[in-house]
Amino acid sequence: VSIFRFKVAATARKDLIETVSTVDVEVKILDVNDNKPAFETNTYVATVMEGMPAGTRVVQVRALDPDWGSNGQVTYSLGTLLTYNLDLKDDAPSLDSPVTASSVFAIDSKTGWITTVGQVDHEACSSYTFEVVASDLAESQALTSSTVVTVTVSDVNDNP
Repeated sequence: VSIFRFKVAATARKDLIETVSTVDVEVKILDVNDNKPAFETNTYVATVMEGMPAGTRVVQVRALDPDWGSNGQVTYSLGTLLTYNLDLKDDAPSLDSPVTASSVFAIDSKTGWITTVGQVDHEACSSYTFEVVASDLAESQALTSSTVVTVTVSDVNDNP
């Protein structure tokens, strides 16, 4: 919110008598939520080693919104899991079903850091591609945008 304060003076003359009236004026300019958050890049690509503990940081996404106040504050959430590559060998570990982005990853709604929920296993699933949604905190109607994140699980020689 921008506030402008100024005085307005009106002068009247009649029969050599001058009268001046002044009034204080305050103008508040409110922001209209006319911009949606914009991610710094259309896609994010990251790699995480299999077997890392839950809470391992994978990648940070970042979106900016040029609006003011809550209209320009951005929060993040995980969207749809778009693809994941399963190993269909008989000896491959099984994944809990159904697989969702939030069953494998978490996102800090304020910072955009994506972390693992548990240990990821290359032999079970070698990569995940999912959406991340950025939303502004508009009081009336929030605007959103999304980006795509691909996380590759790197193999560690952990099988005999």
